[in-house]
Amino acid sequence: MLGEYSELLLFLPIMIRVAVGIIILAVLYDYLKRKLANIIVDTVRSAHAESPETAKSTSELEEKRKGFGKCAAFLLKKHSSLRRYVKCTADDVKLDFTDAKGTTHIDKRKKKTDDSEAVSEKAALKAAKKAAKKAERAAISKRNKLIEKSFSYKERRLTGEEKWYIEPENADSDGEAEAARERLPYLLRDGAEPKIVSVIVGCLALAVLGEVIVYYLPTIMDFFVKLADTAK
Repeated sequence: MLGEYSELLLFLPIMIRVAVGIIILAVLYDYLKRKLANIIVDTVRSAHAESPETAKSTSELEEKRKGFGKCAAFLLKKHSSLRRYVKCTADDVKLDFTDAKGTTHIDKRKKKTDDSEAVSEKAALKAAKKAAKKAERAAISKRNKLIEKSFSYKERRLTGEEKWYIEPENADSDGEAEAARERLPYLLRDGAEPKIVSVIVGCLALAVLGEVIVYYLPTIMDFFVKLADTAK
């Protein structure tokens, strides 16, 4: 009955086991990230770092909890979701697109246009608008390049000079508490770190389920083949 599907029966068990293995690895990886996130939060809170003024550096937090630096390097890179909760004082620094004298490219072009007395007032206004648009496009291009660069692996890495803090929660009502929960990174939701026993039991259950499916695969395929023949 399954003669034409014999080759498929050779590959399906392998594919099922690979899929189960990938799911188990994903579960373990998620557990590891949640565990490290919990370590980071507990360490920063225990240091009473609740504002930029009381923020603690990575080295100071490393003294309180060995391994904090590695956890931070793994989960607190620039643009990571966890930095919405565990905040860095470096994130408050704004990019400045003016030159050293505090004059923008737009101001320079306008000054050159104003100094040119040979150009009529109408032509000068048109030239100034054109220069302003060109300078604006250049500023946008420069900002986009800086943003793209900041997302690179090299730029996202920590320097070791960052200072960390967690703002205290001020949820006076259920609505504010729910809004605060929605802003939490997923690593800190639902109790943050799951129990290791639950993770192990879940992984074993997935492995057993995969083997059961492989064991009964010929029977399952035979059922669908008969169903297809009946439908014809």
